[in-house]
Amino acid sequence: MEEKYGPVVELLSKTFDYELIVPDKKTEEDFIREAVEKLTPVIEYLLDKDYNRLLAILYRIDVNENKLKECFAGTGFTDVAACIAKSVVERQMMKVKLRG
Repeated sequence: MEEKYGPVVELLSKTFDYELIVPDKKTEEDFIREAVEKLTPVIEYLLDKDYNRLLAILYRIDVNENKLKECFAGTGFTDVAACIAKSVVERQMMKVKLRG
């Protein structure tokens, strides 16, 4: 795992209490794509089985409300989950970058 993505994976794993394994990626775009792919099923599960926990997580990590509104306007269950996953990954990446 590249050092620059390791803290993001650790933060995502801790946030969702789920061991997220994302292979080493050379570009940020590749990392985001892979992380979203791995996180989407977790988001789908929470949407279906534990919606209140998902909302609490999204609130705690401070995902942009407008982005979430766009996500929930998606056409399918998986599209919504993938959009939320991408928003979460991007937010957690921003936090790691800001912490330096």
